[in-house]
Amino acid sequence: YVYAWDAQGKLLPHFPVETNPVFSAPGVANPDNRVQRGIFSAAALADLQGNGQLDIVASGMDRHLYAWQSNGSPAPGFPVLVVNPSKVASVNPVNNQVTFTASSDVMQGTKLMDTPAVGNLNGGSGPPDLILGSNEQYKGTPNASLGSLAGILKLAGVASDGGNSMVYAVYPDGSLHPAAAGAPDPPGYPNPGAFLPGWPVTIADLTPGVLPDVGDGVTSSPALASTSVQSGESSTGTASGNSGTAGTTGTAGATVLLAQLVLQVCQELQVSLVPLVQGAILQRALRHRHKILLWMSA
Repeated sequence: YVYAWDAQGKLLPHFPVETNPVFSAPGVANPDNRVQRGIFSAAALADLQGNGQLDIVASGMDRHLYAWQSNGSPAPGFPVLVVNPSKVASVNPVNNQVTFTASSDVMQGTKLMDTPAVGNLNGGSGPPDLILGSNEQYKGTPNASLGSLAGILKLAGVASDGGNSMVYAVYPDGSLHPAAAGAPDPPGYPNPGAFLPGWPVTIADLTPGVLPDVGDGVTSSPALASTSVQSGESSTGTASGNSGTAGTTGTAGATVLLAQLVLQVCQELQVSLVPLVQGAILQRALRHRHKILLWMSA
């Protein structure tokens, strides 16, 4: 549920509002549809219709992005099913249960856990776009520019079981936005035109499935910033500690901060890197992203 109160603490008319229970009914859930009813993250406010009235935006644990108007009714074009359409074979038109393609390499299809970022990625003063990450995870080479760090992760046994999660940019009119020519449109998919061109983008997830929900895919909320190159860029990270930046066309990269920390510590202490990487303690720390405590005795 989402609640709204006035300045005197009185519940506003038509509130609370709720997610659609059909999307998280018992018959929907399976390994590829790990959905639940409810909202985990905070709501955001945005004038999605350009009428001077703020709408309420929230990510649902049923894999839908919701938006409600001030009178409690859904904003036009919402909710939006958030799952990569290029990986989808079909969608049940009643409950939006997703069937993935045989070649999708899906590891799990699941919830939305982060608060959407609000901003116009292409500049201007019109209704803003909505940027959010997903818990969904797919097998494949992690989308990360690791450089020399790739060897470190290989020694630690991390890179071999990595994958990618997804970050989305959604039009302010959601499912009402017309699909571009050639956009993926699998049978039953309710909103083939909802995502900006080039989105979703992949973001590296080096240790998929570490923990349910909070340890899967993207769980940190994106942030937006203007740069001298792009009108706006979004930045977020996966639960396994990898941060990425995506421009308006969806080009993404990632940095492995943990491995950089290991390198820095080894340089400062003048310790050989190879024994540390081969050590069982560090292997477990890299695999599970625990805080590293280096204890050294004389």
